[in-house]
Amino acid sequence: MTSLFYKIFPHTSDLGIEVSAFSLIDLFKNAAMAIMDLVVEPASVAKQDVIELNVQAENRELLFREWLSEILYFVFVKEYLFQSFRITKLDSHSLNAIASGEKIDYRRHKLKRELKSITYHQLQVSEVDGKWTGRFVIDV
Repeated sequence: MTSLFYKIFPHTSDLGIEVSAFSLIDLFKNAAMAIMDLVVEPASVAKQDVIELNVQAENRELLFREWLSEILYFVFVKEYLFQSFRITKLDSHSLNAIASGEKIDYRRHKLKRELKSITYHQLQVSEVDGKWTGRFVIDV
């Protein structure tokens, strides 16, 4: 499975994801949208509410993982789906974002799969010649 901004790579019993973008902010946004695309059809999610998301970590790779883990927490614990993300602050140790979406309505939203957690395995954020790439593995 591929899209314009992410692809799934082979990984034993888990789901490996590689995301690309031309800026670090877009990489983080694309990774969040990849999660949403794996869970639900993003076009079925309305921009009813706005939620502020804030995460911190020791370095960029761990921040990437914490960001994606926060998205999974909202989806599978708080039962909230997102349609868009706007990152308002991003540095090596913290990220602030505004996410638009709505509570899950099981009559309208057909969940594609359950994603359990973002692992540390093959976690990577890198930049080569102006192109950013992020890799992560999801426990399914």
